[in-house]
Amino acid sequence: MWTIDARCSSCADKLICEDRKKLFTELSPVVNSLNMDEQFQASPGDGIIILACQSFTVTPQP
Repeated sequence: MWTIDARCSSCADKLICEDRKKLFTELSPVVNSLNMDEQFQASPGDGIIILACQSFTVTPQP
């Protein structure tokens, strides 16, 4: 099964990041297509699309 693994969830700027919104919007249909395609359902492992960016900022912990 293919998934999108983004570091966005722990980024302080995730709510205002236009790139994040665009990437998830564009990649979600691709991931769904890969998961539904018969030729990939019998594959030996999972696929992960990893998103990372240069402006990643760690959310401060309380």
